[in-house]
Amino acid sequence: MELLSAFPKINIYYHDMKYKTTTMNPKMLASVFVSNFGGTVGLYNDFSILTLAEVVEIIFNISFILITYLVNERHKTRIDNIPVKASSIDYQQVPK
Repeated sequence: MELLSAFPKINIYYHDMKYKTTTMNPKMLASVFVSNFGGTVGLYNDFSILTLAEVVEIIFNISFILITYLVNERHKTRIDNIPVKASSIDYQQVPK
């Protein structure tokens, strides 16, 4: 009994016994949420695929340019080492 006397007693009185019911409606249905979520995931997936394709394309372009440059440089050095015979071609000056 000592334990019950340690707690205060509160009496609550209502003016009238009417009550108000409140219903909560969700802003969006579950099906709308799932379709929005799926659309967002699809966009992120498409963006990542496009980004991957662009990275592969840039690697291909850089490789192509580098290989073309190296082949041309190799070809130039090979041609420069070939001795050229003097020819007897008369080069005429073009009148201005």
